[in-house]
Amino acid sequence: MFLHLNPDGDSIGSSLALQAVLEKIGHQCTIISSDFINNSINWLPGVEKILIAKRCMRTVQKIIQETEVFFCADFNQLHRIGTLSQYVLKNPSPRILIDHHIHPNPDEFQMIISDTTASSTAELVFRFLNEMSWTEYMDNNIATCLYVGIITDTGSLSYSCSHCGIYQTIAKLMEYDVNIEKVRIRIFGSYGESHHRIYGYALQKMKILTELRAAYIILNKEELKRFNYHIGDTEGLANECISLRNIVFGCLISEREGGVRISFRSRGDFDVNVLARQEFEGGGHKNASGADSSKTPEETGIYLEEILQKYKDQLLAVEL
Repeated sequence: MFLHLNPDGDSIGSSLALQAVLEKIGHQCTIISSDFINNSINWLPGVEKILIAKRCMRTVQKIIQETEVFFCADFNQLHRIGTLSQYVLKNPSPRILIDHHIHPNPDEFQMIISDTTASSTAELVFRFLNEMSWTEYMDNNIATCLYVGIITDTGSLSYSCSHCGIYQTIAKLMEYDVNIEKVRIRIFGSYGESHHRIYGYALQKMKILTELRAAYIILNKEELKRFNYHIGDTEGLANECISLRNIVFGCLISEREGGVRISFRSRGDFDVNVLARQEFEGGGHKNASGADSSKTPEETGIYLEEILQKYKDQLLAVEL
């Protein structure tokens, strides 16, 4: 079972929940991640068993070679697991996809469980467990993992929650005594000093394009290093851009190890998934998407401003 690059709460929570159920049934299951786990998520039950490929690549390669079934949760194409995809493609074992992003690649998976209207992959995993009559194996730890997946991928039920099913799912999870306050504090109330220092600095750097109803932030490697950056410290900064009155589009351009990552956010009917796919070969959801850039952070910002001119009419037409 794989986590996508820069794994988030949905990817991790969904995978941990599914792993726990499969192990209760009697299967041996391993979760593999190319990247390290965000500090706000590394307390989830079972997270200590996740193999980080950067720490034990030979072990990971051996496991991939011997795997009989692959589960892929919360990503729609194999390139989303980075270089590990080359080893997976050499193994003819079936690959099962559980995901809520658009355009899953039918050539890379033998079974696809997909619903783009779902709030999160965690919601889909819960449905899957229910359909398989595996909810008898549910417990507090599994329910907590699924709840974290839903909460983090919906901005605490702020978006992607336009159907009643998600609230019914949450109600079912509550039957397993999920400690909502503990989850809230662990995810949103336990940041380190570096997070707040970076936040303050980044907000001062925010560039606001009033005429385009857009705002964005750029953070390069040197700036992140100056503030002793840890994984997860920039979480939520893209959302700060669209918290401004009358701003429709926002994004964070950050330089990480291995390249430049862009996190897009929008309000109303402006579809950043379309922008991410057409302009950056990225993708995600209507109001929250991501992409990578081969340019420098500063060059990416200049390119972004040029692109936004193409979408000016759409940005100005959004009603808030």
